Amino acid sequence: MMKNSYFTIFLFAIILLSCGHKKNPTGGKKDTTKPEIVAINPAEFSDISEKNIEVIFSKPIDRTSIYSGLYIYPTILKKKFKWDKNTLIIHIDEPLLENTNYYFSFGQQIECERGNSLDKNYLFVFKNGKLQQNRVAGKFIFEKQIDQNLPIQTKLMAADSTLIYQRKLSDSNFVFEDLNFIDHILEFYIDKNKNQKYDYGKEPFFKKYVSQNNAVTIDIEMSYADTIKPKIKSVKTKWQNQIEIICSEPIKVISQISIVSIDSLEITKNVEKYIIQAEKIKLICEDLDTLQYKIIFADFTDAKDNLSCDSILFDGKTLQDTIPPEIMEYFPRNNATVSELLPIFELEFNEIIFAKDIVAKFVEVETNRQIEAEISENMTGKFFVKPTKKLNNMTSYKLQIFAKDKKNNQQKNLLEINFIPIVRKNIVE
Repeated sequence: MMKNSYFTIFLFAIILLSCGHKKNPTGGKKDTTKPEIVAINPAEFSDISEKNIEVIFSKPIDRTSIYSGLYIYPTILKKKFKWDKNTLIIHIDEPLLENTNYYFSFGQQIECERGNSLDKNYLFVFKNGKLQQNRVAGKFIFEKQIDQNLPIQTKLMAADSTLIYQRKLSDSNFVFEDLNFIDHILEFYIDKNKNQKYDYGKEPFFKKYVSQNNAVTIDIEMSYADTIKPKIKSVKTKWQNQIEIICSEPIKVISQISIVSIDSLEITKNVEKYIIQAEKIKLICEDLDTLQYKIIFADFTDAKDNLSCDSILFDGKTLQDTIPPEIMEYFPRNNATVSELLPIFELEFNEIIFAKDIVAKFVEVETNRQIEAEISENMTGKFFVKPTKKLNNMTSYKLQIFAKDKKNNQQKNLLEINFIPIVRKNIVE
């Protein structure tokens, strides 16, 4: 009798253990259903000053894949991801740029828990403040007609080549809408061998710099290899010592610029500084006279390294520059938070400025302690200002900027940019 009791208890324990460790079936149909984004809140084009964005997927997502699959422009560094079943909640922890559109790209690097990638790339546009409605449109022209029915890969970038978003187009016309009022670079290519990159000479390609004008319309010439040499199209003498040159296409490098009078004396004017802004070159030279001059570009190349030499005649003038310099753009904006203790601020002036003529310093607001600034510059005339030593975390600072130009015209007002360095890690819940 006792034996039967022991046997019954043993059998019951086995049944309980079997139920408690039930395994997934090893057979059956494999899950190949791709996840989709079925809803987003707030709706596209809404103001996101409320700081929370909810993204609802059709099935559970591998949460680690969000880090490689979500791209935001302009960058939002301080954000938290929180999950509630199939819903991703993005909480923004930093002030956003005023009157700026934000682009949220969800790529196919995002996968469900079964390893299936997102069904397509998604793009959602939101705003902080007024919705920006700049627009670039146009049509495609193909070197080979056989390419006209193939999908076209596109990249929309800021002027510094920072990616804004990518798209795949399948029409003979295109339009980029709801853009911020900044300069853009457009890049197009046909991925004929499907290796997800452009192969020079083997695939049609086009790249274009577009200034921040309203409703720009352009033709996109999809050619296999750009062998057209750049040319000087026009020259404008702004002041006695300032010249603007327009070329046939964006310029990458100029080895040498010379200015020579075309009279019998052949007087050479020294070029003191020049900057390259896509097709436009601005330069400062020795003071000109009311003579005719020749400007010569020796060994200058375009974005595809086509090498050229060219020259053009222009008239000098003796009109003096009396306009004070202005700071047209700066970033980060006033009252921003920065994620580095050695933050870098970008400045752009309305004219050519020498770094030695810029006075910059960082000031700790509470103590009025000053930190020296280091100033550098690139070929486009953009300046980069950073402190010479690390700032204190969670402390209010202001960056003070004052400049003068070559003719000693001084900036009208001191620029002060208030900011707070906040260094912390993203939190995932």
